[in-house]
Amino acid sequence: MNPTTEHTEDTENAAPAPWHSRWYSAAKRGGLTVIASCLVSEALTILSAFFRGSPGMFVRLDWLFLLAPVVAAAWGFLAPRKYAQKPPLRVRVEVFALAVFLITAFIGLLTAAWFFFHSSEKEFRGEAFTPEVWSFCHDRLHLAPDADLRPAGFLLGGFQDKFVQAKFLTGEPDPARLFDTNAVDLSDVRPGGYAANIDLPSDNGRGRSSGPRWWTPAGEHAVSGRARFRDEDADRRECMYIAVDALPDGDHALYIFWFES
Repeated sequence: MNPTTEHTEDTENAAPAPWHSRWYSAAKRGGLTVIASCLVSEALTILSAFFRGSPGMFVRLDWLFLLAPVVAAAWGFLAPRKYAQKPPLRVRVEVFALAVFLITAFIGLLTAAWFFFHSSEKEFRGEAFTPEVWSFCHDRLHLAPDADLRPAGFLLGGFQDKFVQAKFLTGEPDPARLFDTNAVDLSDVRPGGYAANIDLPSDNGRGRSSGPRWWTPAGEHAVSGRARFRDEDADRRECMYIAVDALPDGDHALYIFWFES
C-alpha cells in the first residue's frame, strides 16, 4: 500500500480532537453555580427556622454566595472542560443566554434587596429617641418604665423578619431592675450566659457587618443570656438576647438584640 494512502486512511479514521472553549465553560459553570447558590441560601434560611435559639450560626455566609459564581466562572475559564465533539450552535447560544440571564438577575436581585433592606432601617442615637421608640422599648422589649436607662442607640431593621438592636447606659447592673419581670423571665441571664446575636462577629469599625458604630459589646459580659417572654404566644414569635457590660468609669451598658419571625 502506498504510504501516502495509508497516512490518509489513518487520518480519516482518527477520532476528532476534543473541543473546548474557555468562555463556554466559564458561562456554564458560572450559571449553574448561581442556581446552586440560590438553592443553598434557601436551604439555610429554612434550617435557621429550626435553630431560633442560635440564629447567629448561619450569619456571615452571604459573601460566599456572591463569591461562588465568580470562582466557578474563573475555574471554567482557566480549566475548561474538554468535550468529545463541539456542541451544536443552538446549545452554545442557549448556555450563554442562560448564564447572562442568571448572573444579571442574581446581581439585580441582590442589589435591590440590599437597597430595600437598608432603606427600611431606622436608626436613632442617644437623645434622638422618639416617643414611638420608647413605646416600642416598653411594649415589646419590656423595659421597666421607671428604670435608670439613658439611651445610646436604637436600630430597627428587617422586612419580613424584623430585628432591633438597642443600647442603654445605666448605673444599675441588675437586669431585674431594668426589665418588667412580670413579662420576661430572666433566669437564663447570668454570668457567662449565652448571648448569640449580641456576640456576632465584629469588623472593628471598618463598616457595618454586625451593627452600627455604637454597638460595641465587650468580649466578656457581666451578665448575659436569653430573656424569655412569659406570654407563650410571644415567646414562639419573638426572641431576645441581652447583655450587661461593666464600663471603665463604673457605669454599665445594656445591650438588647430582639427579633421577630
